[in-house]
Amino acid sequence: MCIRDRSNILTNPYAKEESDVKMHFVPEDVFDFKLDKTIDETVIIPEMKEALAKKQKKEIRINVSNLNRALGTLFGAEITRKYYNTLEDDTFVVHCTGAGGQSFGAFIPKGLTLALEGDSNDYFGKGLSGGKLAVFPPKGSKFKEDENIIIGNVALFGATSGKAFINGVAGERFCVRNSGASVVVEGVGEHGCEYMTGGCAVILGEVGKNMTVYECNGDMIIVDCGLVFPDSDMYGVDMVIPDFTFVVQNKDKIKGLLITHGHEDHIGSIPYLLQKLDLPIYGTRLTCGLIRNKLEEFGLAGRTKFVEITPRQKIKLGCFTIEPIHVNHSIPDAVAFAIDSPAGTIIQTGDFKIDYTPLACGVTDLSTLAEYGQRGVLALLSDSTNSERPGFTATEQKVAAGVRNLFARARNKRIIIATFASNIYRVQQIIDLAVEDGRKVAFSGRSMVNNTAMAQELGYMHIPEGTLISVDELNQYPPEQVVLITTGSQGEPLSALSRMASCSHRQVRVGPGDFIIISANPIPGNEKSVTKIVNGLLLLGAEVIYESMYDVHVSGHACQEEQKLMLTLTKPKYFLPVHGEYKQLKKHALTAASLGIPTSNILIAENGSNVILSQDEIKLGEPVTAGAVMVDGLGVGDVGNVVLRDRKHLSEDGLVIIVATVDSKTGKVLAGPDLVSRGFVYVRENESLMDGAQSIVENALDRCVDEHVRDWNSVKTRVREALSSYIYRRTKRSPMILPILMEV
Repeated sequence: MCIRDRSNILTNPYAKEESDVKMHFVPEDVFDFKLDKTIDETVIIPEMKEALAKKQKKEIRINVSNLNRALGTLFGAEITRKYYNTLEDDTFVVHCTGAGGQSFGAFIPKGLTLALEGDSNDYFGKGLSGGKLAVFPPKGSKFKEDENIIIGNVALFGATSGKAFINGVAGERFCVRNSGASVVVEGVGEHGCEYMTGGCAVILGEVGKNMTVYECNGDMIIVDCGLVFPDSDMYGVDMVIPDFTFVVQNKDKIKGLLITHGHEDHIGSIPYLLQKLDLPIYGTRLTCGLIRNKLEEFGLAGRTKFVEITPRQKIKLGCFTIEPIHVNHSIPDAVAFAIDSPAGTIIQTGDFKIDYTPLACGVTDLSTLAEYGQRGVLALLSDSTNSERPGFTATEQKVAAGVRNLFARARNKRIIIATFASNIYRVQQIIDLAVEDGRKVAFSGRSMVNNTAMAQELGYMHIPEGTLISVDELNQYPPEQVVLITTGSQGEPLSALSRMASCSHRQVRVGPGDFIIISANPIPGNEKSVTKIVNGLLLLGAEVIYESMYDVHVSGHACQEEQKLMLTLTKPKYFLPVHGEYKQLKKHALTAASLGIPTSNILIAENGSNVILSQDEIKLGEPVTAGAVMVDGLGVGDVGNVVLRDRKHLSEDGLVIIVATVDSKTGKVLAGPDLVSRGFVYVRENESLMDGAQSIVENALDRCVDEHVRDWNSVKTRVREALSSYIYRRTKRSPMILPILMEV
């Protein structure tokens, strides 16, 4: 037996009786939190006292500020003390206006509802215990809810029950350790839903960044690997790709990558995935061609194995047997996948519509889908893009008629048409009409040139000899004899059409003799960019046809009746709507329920959800690592929320740089300080403001010398705080302040 002396655990041998170290609790030293002065004690509890005693419903309205911390918690304690968690929802409702402080609604019980018109700080709804929280922007606010943060970090930390509705974006570490609360939010920062053991958190979804991993008996396959284009608040970001952490961790299990079709939101991230691991790619002929073009830009095409597949051709990958099924879409060679496994058959539709008069490739293979339905489909994953639109999607034949009428209208003008480079059907339509009208055709935009060349090579596009000219030859022909097909239908800043609108295109000068057709509807979020281009083209004197002015575009996605047909033919036991924002997924789920699928068999999965399927049940397992990785130039993942926040700050209020040379020993200023403004104010027109700012900085540096502050980080902080306070008082703006101290 070993006996150890543990007396030092209870006794500090270094503490002397006469020292200042206090060994015991001293009641007089208890910190006064001034709870009696909180808004709960001064307003909410007195206002609700009678209703609380009589168990009567009551609502009150109050103004709040970020000084009101833990608002509602003390009143919630009174409710719990008297009624525990037995009250009905909304028994007591407090309508708040303003800024909620830290821990707004912390630990509130069932029966109490706090509705906040404004925003809130960190720890919103901490320990929520049955109550209800709602936060939404003030009336008249013009910012987009899904693009702006409305509550701080670590919201709903340790929540056990209750509900929260957040009409905006939450900060980082959202719903950490939530064990029972149900929450809906527009978006979250990094590390959302960490360590969640229960409850439900719905983070409203997106269109794009499609990627699904299937696992059975230790084998994995991946379906699609797309990207999504950045939101307007992702300053400088080129694209957003999935987080591949889970895939890389399981690379030895993955048998292959299967692609439904060649659009960017389904193939755009493949180069970034293949930089991390080698995978064979399975796709139709055109799809493989588009991917190969993309990989050549990254130097990856030579080392990648491509396996061309055709509809009804079965593929064996591990324990999976996959059958491609032909579907209509806005691009040729699109397929759905029927995935057979020991657990059952899953059908993933990819993007589809049911066009009974397609331009080519035939109608969607309804008979094969019905065959699988007769045999039994365990689960259907189906495109939800147009789930809010009733009826059927219009046929591409409608576009051909509409564009033909516009060709006749533009008889004496040069025609410029902007469309998706991947919409081979649409481009072929335009070429056919140009030939019919006796016009030459030119392409502009790298993706348009590359995709059409590849489509010609593979036989998906036919251009009569003598029709195609280079963009450099455009001006050699009269305007009425040429058609220019270009990229830029979504307002991309560097696209060919955008450069035409800004007069920076090297070969094309737009003017009154041009008839411009934008043959695409703006993707949500791109409306402003498209409008900017349209305005620029109109100012140059061109006639512009855009959006729904004429029949120049139809969707490639199924509307409600086509979605119903897909559900009816396949007869799935379980249904998972995919490819859409949450409202679209929800509407698709309601459509499925209307056809008789039990709501318990319908699941709206989130990014990172681990859906476990068997013949007996559908359930969620432990989530996997998932999220958004931002690509900026050659940098992948080096731009995060902090960088975006700084970029946003710079875009809104600009930058002030302080440069000073100081003595390393004494801290005295030897030269400067000099102030440089970028994006804040024009110095020559604000000399008094900048002179005052310089004096503030000098005084702050002098105080540091007098107080013997030698830590340069502390000096910078003091200078930054002093100048920030001064600038805000004078301008009501908060530019980024960057002090630079050079020691000599």
